[in-house]
Amino acid sequence: MSDESVKITSSVTSDKNGVSTVNVYVSDQKTLNEILTRLEAVQTYLTDTQSQLKAVHERLKQIELSSKQAEIQPPKQPEIQPPKSLEILPPQISDLEILQKWLATCGVHLPGKNLSSLYLDAKNIVALPPEFGQLTKLDSLALYNNQLTTLPSEFGNLINLRMLWLNNNLFETIPLVIFQLLKLERLDLDNNHITTIPNEIGNLTNLEVLYLYTNQIETVPAAMGQLVKLRVLSLSHNKIKGLPPEFGSLNLNTFCLRNNPIKDLPKLNFRVILAY
Repeated sequence: MSDESVKITSSVTSDKNGVSTVNVYVSDQKTLNEILTRLEAVQTYLTDTQSQLKAVHERLKQIELSSKQAEIQPPKQPEIQPPKSLEILPPQISDLEILQKWLATCGVHLPGKNLSSLYLDAKNIVALPPEFGQLTKLDSLALYNNQLTTLPSEFGNLINLRMLWLNNNLFETIPLVIFQLLKLERLDLDNNHITTIPNEIGNLTNLEVLYLYTNQIETVPAAMGQLVKLRVLSLSHNKIKGLPPEFGSLNLNTFCLRNNPIKDLPKLNFRVILAY
C-alpha cells in the first residue's frame, strides 16, 4: 500500500473537568505500529528525563541543607566562672587559650601560646588535674606557697622541665613522679614535711641546685652521691644525724647543714657551710 492511501485523521474532545483527549485515526496498520513505537520511545525518554530531574532536585536539596548546616556556629564552650582562688585547677588547663582567660581572673597572665614558664605561687592550690601533664613544653614551673600534698602521675610527662619550685607546700614525701623529670637542674622542696629522701633521687643526674631545708628528714641515701653536677645543696633545719660515705664524692660549691643533730661527717671534697 502506498503512502498516499494512508489516511490519518484526528479529533480533540474534552470532558466536564476540562481534560482534553486527542483521538488519532490511522487507516494503515503498519503506519499505526510505527507511530506507536515512536510514542513508546518518547514515553521512555520522558520517564528517564523525569527520573534524572528528580535525582538532580534531591541533590540540590542536599547541597542546600549542607550549606545551611555549615552556617550554623558550633556551640560555645561554657564560660568558666571566675574563682575566688585556684584550689582546684580545672581540666581545661591543658587548653592554653582557656587557661589564659581563666587565670587572668586571678591576676595570673600567661605570655603567648607556646607556654614555657608558669608561675602559680600562693594560689591555695590543693591538687593538680591529670591534664596538667599535657603542658609538655614547660621549662620552668613555680607552685610554691600552696597546699599540695601529692602530684598526678601525668606530671611525669613534663620531660622538658628544668626548674621546679614546690617549696612551702604540705608534702610529707617527695612524689616519685618527680624522678622521671631527668632534665631537672633546680628543685626546691624546702619548707614541707618531708621525712625521707628516696633512692630515686640518684636519677636526677642533671640536678645543680637542690633545696630541702626545713623539713623532717632523718637520713640521706647513698644515691645522693650520683648527683655529679650538684653545686648547691641545703639540708639545714632537719633531723639528720649522719651522711653516707658516698656523699664525699660530690663537688659542691655551697652546702648548708645548719641545725641538724649531726655528729660525724665523712671526708668531703667541698667546703661545709653551717650557717644558712
